[in-house]
Amino acid sequence: MKVYCPECKTKYNLDPDKIPAASDKGITVTCPKCKHKFPLTLEPKESAEENKSTVQEILIPCPSCGHISISQKKCPGCGKVFTREDVEKLKITISG
Repeated sequence: MKVYCPECKTKYNLDPDKIPAASDKGITVTCPKCKHKFPLTLEPKESAEENKSTVQEILIPCPSCGHISISQKKCPGCGKVFTREDVEKLKITISG
């Protein structure tokens, strides 16, 4: 999930799976760059039935920098090339 700081306009990738389940209504985040605090509203998690579709993408969180790569074998953030084992261990398949 892409997050933009409204103060300094810095872009971040936030893994929604790492946000506690109790925060479905939203959270307050602090920008690591400028320390501005701002509310972040989360989209409700859909049930498995609603997620079914024919198009699938693979999200791969980089183990080095945390950047999310979409269906790529190289991290666009730090340039790390993912091994087959990395992809199998880290991949998250989504339907859209």
